[in-house]
Amino acid sequence: MWVADMNFPTVPTIQQAIIERAQHPAFGYFSATDEYYDSIIRWHQTRNGVTGLTKECIGYENGVLGGVIS
Repeated sequence: MWVADMNFPTVPTIQQAIIERAQHPAFGYFSATDEYYDSIIRWHQTRNGVTGLTKECIGYENGVLGGVIS
């Protein structure tokens, strides 16, 4: 298997999430919700053992320029 090898099926929940998002009429930016931040915090706890991370520690940018500046 190589970096871009996609010759395997994905789980149905991913397909459903893509379909649901594609059915939304606007593809613009979103406002970061508590669920968004909680997902990042939980991922860092599980993956890296990080504790004490809060949503105030996480930057959200809705464009490339803002990300580059920060």
